[in-house]
Amino acid sequence: LISAPQVADLSFNLLRSVAPLDDASPTSAYHYPHLTHLYLIQNKLTQIQGVRDRTSLTYLEYGGNRIRVST
Repeated sequence: LISAPQVADLSFNLLRSVAPLDDASPTSAYHYPHLTHLYLIQNKLTQIQGVRDRTSLTYLEYGGNRIRVST
């Protein structure tokens, strides 16, 4: 029996969006109910996505992207 992944490393892939990861519904291809670590380092992301309803997530790494905070 293969268990659901707990770690997803999508770093260094030149991703511009990870919005599909926001769909954590049981019928989604991105349903990872036990995901605890998500690495999205060095992509081309401009906003934080992929974490909505990820209640098991304890570590998120978005470093090296194009996310800016406006003040």
